Amino acid sequence: MKNFDLVTGLNFLLEALYYDGFTTGNKILFDYLPTYPRKFKANMAGVIKVFEYCAKTFLYSTRNTKLTISFKLTNYTKEMVYFRVNFKIDQKLDRLNENYLKIARTAASELKVSMLIARDEITLDFGMGLTQNSVEPLGLKSEDIKKYKAVIAYSDDEGFKILTNQLKNIGIDVKPKHDFAVLKMHIEDKIYRPNLVFLYKKIIDNRVEFEQILEYKKIKGFSIIAICDNDDFLDDKIKNDVIILRQPYTYDVICAVLNMAYMMQTNAENMGGGSRNYVLKMLR
Repeated sequence: MKNFDLVTGLNFLLEALYYDGFTTGNKILFDYLPTYPRKFKANMAGVIKVFEYCAKTFLYSTRNTKLTISFKLTNYTKEMVYFRVNFKIDQKLDRLNENYLKIARTAASELKVSMLIARDEITLDFGMGLTQNSVEPLGLKSEDIKKYKAVIAYSDDEGFKILTNQLKNIGIDVKPKHDFAVLKMHIEDKIYRPNLVFLYKKIIDNRVEFEQILEYKKIKGFSIIAICDNDDFLDDKIKNDVIILRQPYTYDVICAVLNMAYMMQTNAENMGGGSRNYVLKMLR
C-alpha cells in the first residue's frame, strides 16, 4: 500500500459530487475536522471509490434532499487510525439505486470495510495506517488569521455547525447564533469589527439586504463569503465583492478562503484604506 493524502483525494471527489448534486437537485454537506490526520497508508483509489459510490447511491435515489458525509475518529494507535464515515440523508427512501449500491458494496468488500445500510444512512467502519507525517500544519499565510472574528448567517443548522467547528478548530472566534437579524446587529455595532462575514447565498440574492451589508463592508473592511449549495451563480455586479465557498468543501478550501480574505484585508491596509475586491471560486 502506498502513502496518500486523503484530504487531497477528497477535494477531487467533492468537486465531482458537487456536480452530481447539481444534476440531481440535492445538497451535500461534508465534515472532516482539521485536527484529523490527512496522510495514510492505504489503497487510495479503493477508499475514494467506496466513498464515491456510497454518496451516489443516495444522490441518484432521490431529489431535493440533503446528504451529509461525516467522518468521526473512533480509535487510534501509533500505527493506525480508525474512522466511522456516515452518509446520511434527511428522509427515508423506499428504495436505493441498486447499481451504485452494488459497486459500493463490492469496493467495500475488497478493502474489508464494514458497511451497514439503512433507508436513510450508510455507515462505514475501517482503519488506515499512519505515515511519519500524517499530521501537517494548516496552510495559512499568517498566524494572524487565527485571531480573526467571524459572523455567520446560514439557515441550515447542520451546515452552520460544521462551518463553525471548522473555523473554531483553526482558532477563529465565531459568534454562536446564525440568523440574519443577529448578524446585522453585529455588523452595525459600532465597537465590534468582524474580519469575516459568511452569508448564505439566498441572502446575497436579496439585493436590498446585500447593499446594506456592502455599505458596512466599506466602513469596517471585512470580507464577505457566500455559502453556496448547488448554485454558485452570482450577478456580475456583485461578483467582485464576495469570496465563494461552495458546498461541499474540505478544510483545505476553508484555508484558501481565509488566505484570500487575509490578502484582501492586508492589501486594503497597505493602500491606506478602502478595499480591493477579489473573487475566489473554489473549483478545487
